[in-house]
Amino acid sequence: MRIALLAHWFAEYTRVLAEGLVDAGHEVLFVVERGAFEGELGEVPRPGPRLQVEVVEHRAHPVAALRTSRQMLRSIQRFHPDVVHAQEAVRDSQVAVLPLLRRQYPLVVTVHDPVPHMGQDTARQKRSRGGAYLWATRRLADAAIVHGHSLKDELERVVPRLSGRTWVVPHGVLGASVQDPPVADAEPGRALFFGRIEEYKNLPAFVLAIEHLSAEGVSVHGRVAGRGSALTDDLRRRIERCDALSLHEGYLTRTELLREVDRASIVVQPYLEATQSGVSLLALGRGRPVLATDVGEVPMVVRDGVNGLVVPPNDQEALEDALGRVVRDGDLWRGLQQGAVESSCGDLSWPAIARTTVGVYEATVGRRASA
Repeated sequence: MRIALLAHWFAEYTRVLAEGLVDAGHEVLFVVERGAFEGELGEVPRPGPRLQVEVVEHRAHPVAALRTSRQMLRSIQRFHPDVVHAQEAVRDSQVAVLPLLRRQYPLVVTVHDPVPHMGQDTARQKRSRGGAYLWATRRLADAAIVHGHSLKDELERVVPRLSGRTWVVPHGVLGASVQDPPVADAEPGRALFFGRIEEYKNLPAFVLAIEHLSAEGVSVHGRVAGRGSALTDDLRRRIERCDALSLHEGYLTRTELLREVDRASIVVQPYLEATQSGVSLLALGRGRPVLATDVGEVPMVVRDGVNGLVVPPNDQEALEDALGRVVRDGDLWRGLQQGAVESSCGDLSWPAIARTTVGVYEATVGRRASA
């Protein structure tokens, strides 16, 4: 097939999907906004025999953004794809061009968050035109991709026209999945909480768990790496006072982030809510087990007793018990670590994700042709 991928948002996800599609023999046009990889793990891919790359500018003013829309439209028309696959985004240029593209080509949209997360995500959508853009994009799509069955139900509830047109495709691993993860570099007892620190990620539960386990004599070290609105002054002071905790506050480069994950023996996600999580997918991609809460579609990736441990959300005792078990029991950790490696090379690998995604494309093209 000939597939145009629009990566104004979730650029790393789109890049590794593009690589999987190209490896499977498909022709791909990768349309990416300059700067889209800032804060992401990867970088703009290099063109190849079956991969074309079009880098477009981000122009903040809506009128100026039409120039970017025109560039995108012309590039896609020259490529003449069988299907256009866009990541749901709130850029003026993408929203302006989608109605024109949809007249000519079947349009598939990946919806990562059918409903915005609590805290900054909800506030940001309410005070910007982003909410209207998401509404418009979802109503233009011929089909939608989500990363779990509960997300499918949620999207079809908020966008009834996508009922019967929403497909579940797992989110693949991130972080340049390796066949032989640097297991020797993992520091025993090192638990990592990383990424964008927002209210729904429940950092206080992680801090409290490390405080309690350390006070009980458990050899554990909790590392917090990232930044966000939920990293309060009180949490900073608690981290500074506890010898078993440390903080890297700020943006992490790719090298810094991978180093943090590779040093950890386990990645902890005590989230109160979630859809899917790039944090767990990066951890598994680096061969690291995950301790997560049973929220959203995280358990679709973090499988209890296989590549990680899953506990109920907002259950401090269960979180501390699970973290204590994996820190104390070397055999348990090694089994979960092996499960993480097998997941990253199996059904969560990008060749597997690409095959499933092509099935969505073929069904959407066929349905459009019939209509």
